[in-house]
Amino acid sequence: MKMQWIKEQVEKGNYQLKLHAVERASIRGIDPLEVKEALLNGEIIEDYPEDKRGHSCLVCGKTRIGRDIHVLCAMWYGL
Repeated sequence: MKMQWIKEQVEKGNYQLKLHAVERASIRGIDPLEVKEALLNGEIIEDYPEDKRGHSCLVCGKTRIGRDIHVLCAMWYGL
């Protein structure tokens, strides 16, 4: 998985926050827009090509106010 591809998908709006992620972010006081900011400004810090649920990676990025956020990204195929 490449960071440029992730950024392109986020810019196109071609991404989805799972309910579990939204709930966990809410508990931590993280707004969904901050997740988007972190993805657009982040870098891959761990790659999991053999994840049993599909290729995924951990992205670390900063929000516009300088908050560090970690986001687990996964490839999703199909509807």
